Amino acid sequence: WWKQAIDSTGMNLLVNNSWSGSKVTIDNGAAYRKRATELHADTGSNKGVNPDIIAVYMGTNDFDYKVELGSFSDLSEVYTEDDGYIMPENFAQAYAIMLHKITQKYNKADVYVFTLPYNGRNNDTATMDKYNDTIRSIAKYFKCHVVDIAAIDGYDYSKYTSDGLHPNEQGMDLITDLFVRTLKSVYKK
Repeated sequence: WWKQAIDSTGMNLLVNNSWSGSKVTIDNGAAYRKRATELHADTGSNKGVNPDIIAVYMGTNDFDYKVELGSFSDLSEVYTEDDGYIMPENFAQAYAIMLHKITQKYNKADVYVFTLPYNGRNNDTATMDKYNDTIRSIAKYFKCHVVDIAAIDGYDYSKYTSDGLHPNEQGMDLITDLFVRTLKSVYKK
């Protein structure tokens, strides 16, 4: 989907920092740690180019592995000037730390966060709804744009995924279309 979005909008890819199985929270390159600030190896005081658009599509594996959702309402819950970041105890805290790090380091970038589509690996729709509400709330707190995949009318994981989780060609088209429409709505002027 990201390659299709790049091709259809004329954007340039600086880095794709995603991989299968990654989580916001623990294990496998937890995104709240250094991954959130290593979106491009040639940034900051180096000679490189910083991103102006960042797409964050994270949380599916946390949900599928039943990582405790938790809650977040204010930065002071996860970060203070004196003590730095806490060790997150749940998804909401880790997601907030990740977005705070991204929005601080790449403060000129527009950040787009994706809600999670329902899938066939974990059918707990009530918890999925809570995860998505948490993602929307944290995105709003950090002034990020939301690409609301969960709100796609008629989304059916059996039709749009190859294995109940990973998008197939039609699923990629849906994600691309929604992302591009969201971009166009933000940059319409």
